[in-house]
Amino acid sequence: MCTFLLACFACTAEAGLLRYDISSVPDGDTIVLAGGTVVRLRGIDAPEVGRNGHASGFYAHRAHQQLVGLLKKRQVLIDMEKSSRDRYGRVLADVYLPDRRLLSEVLVASGAAWLYQHADTPVGLRDTLLAAQRRAITAKTGMWRYVAGLDTPQGGYRGNRRSMRFFTQKCEAYYKISYRNVVHFDTLTESFMAGMAPARSCDVWPLQ
Repeated sequence: MCTFLLACFACTAEAGLLRYDISSVPDGDTIVLAGGTVVRLRGIDAPEVGRNGHASGFYAHRAHQQLVGLLKKRQVLIDMEKSSRDRYGRVLADVYLPDRRLLSEVLVASGAAWLYQHADTPVGLRDTLLAAQRRAITAKTGMWRYVAGLDTPQGGYRGNRRSMRFFTQKCEAYYKISYRNVVHFDTLTESFMAGMAPARSCDVWPLQ
């Protein structure tokens, strides 16, 4: 069943793809198209590049440069009819390189981004990204080469099965997860192997 879903996702993705020129690449999971449309790569997150005096997340600049390097041709393929918008007004879309590779999968496989799923994330996309993430973690590719050596905060990491986010003790949400949804992880890599992502509401991901 899972193989069928992955195959369907790969096949149907080709249908409405149109070519777009890129204006800029502000961080490791976002591009700006010519004309100013901001596109967030659906299904992933990358360490935040610090702005306005805020510190960057660990590995943020390397992740950003990885995306810049992949977009040297300054063009991508997107099916805008299958896109949506987030609460900031950015387009959420599956973005493909000119050679038809899914950009989010390439970034996750290279250890420059992680799965960031929502309730409406297509199952095929989620499974594709999680499989790539687990391979990258196992092979210690990209940021995973360094993450294993980071200190674990007191109390470890507490995940929420419902939201698929994990927290540390400094997060208020750490203490508010219902008993049936809570799961404990001793390390960052355990959290990511389970398909969880660090909560963005408090600085769970380590800073540079």
